[in-house]
Amino acid sequence: MHFVDEATITVTAGHGGDGFLSFRREKYIPRGGPDGGDGGQGGRVFLVPDTGLNTLSVFRHARRFRAESGTRGGNKNRTGAGGADYSVAVPKGTMVFDAGTQELIVDMANERGPFAIVEGGRGGRGNARFKSSTNRAPRRTSPGSPGDERELKLELRLLADIGLLGIQLDLVAGGNLEAHALAGLEHLAGGDALGVHAVGAQVGLERVERGPVGHLEADEVDA
Repeated sequence: MHFVDEATITVTAGHGGDGFLSFRREKYIPRGGPDGGDGGQGGRVFLVPDTGLNTLSVFRHARRFRAESGTRGGNKNRTGAGGADYSVAVPKGTMVFDAGTQELIVDMANERGPFAIVEGGRGGRGNARFKSSTNRAPRRTSPGSPGDERELKLELRLLADIGLLGIQLDLVAGGNLEAHALAGLEHLAGGDALGVHAVGAQVGLERVERGPVGHLEADEVDA
């Protein structure tokens, strides 16, 4: 039988740095041209599949994740530093939906490496970018653009392996196996997911049969 572990998080990419306003100031050059540099690129947020994780419980407390913004450009045509990316580790079988539209964005079971979930903003342009034949001393710059932001719904399907839990259940005709299993899980360790294993959405429960010591044992098969 399957249970679903869910969490909602917000991820925000870094903003792009602003362009810089500057003119050359060198000895013997009384009227130097514009040399303001561009702003740095904002950092991205990545989702990283981690086979060592089997629960979304960490997201009950940490729900907002933000990459660094790019820095402002500098004089002498120096480009601002790019913002550092931010990586969020999630269990391998996590399905990621847009929280607003419920559209599936990515199934992390199919991803072998980091997945860029939001892109950083572009750096703004320094005044050197606006120099032209008709405007040799531009005082114009442009700001960096904001980074993307998304609210995400994470879903991880769980399979309760009752045989490992060791819950002895007496099933009668017409009994509800799922209700018994849920009651047993809630009884264990104050709600800890002991013996509950994260699996991909492709895994199903085919049958349940009584083992030699009266425990219920589940066979896992591909759907």
